[in-house]
Amino acid sequence: MRVLESFSVGGMVLSDAACAARIDDWLRQWHAWCRRDPYANGYYGVSPGCIHARTSRQYDDFNGNLDVHIDAVEMEAADAIVNAMADPWRTALSVQARNLYTGSMVWSSPRLPACPMERQLVLGQARKKFQEALIRAGIF
Repeated sequence: MRVLESFSVGGMVLSDAACAARIDDWLRQWHAWCRRDPYANGYYGVSPGCIHARTSRQYDDFNGNLDVHIDAVEMEAADAIVNAMADPWRTALSVQARNLYTGSMVWSSPRLPACPMERQLVLGQARKKFQEALIRAGIF
């Protein structure tokens, strides 16, 4: 099934396979970001009195904090894009993201069409909408 087209990103033309791989990577990262868990072994990771404190960013490029912040901003944008979609496309992307994150195609949803061909069509449309929204946001 062909849903993605070649296009130029920063002067570089991406093929269908490269576009599909980037969408897969975005969905995998988005699912991992959405399921972030602040708790470890039953304890919250930050003191309640310091939860809103932020360190100075002057020297944070050495420990990767700026990269973490940029990734978080991009994932917030991806989250907003997915949440703005109507069903069944939002559900199709959520299920696809979970399957990509776990590495197995076992997750499904009763909200998606029962016919596998129709499910693939809905997923293709959802991925195309997601890609177009990421391009409009300037983060693809």
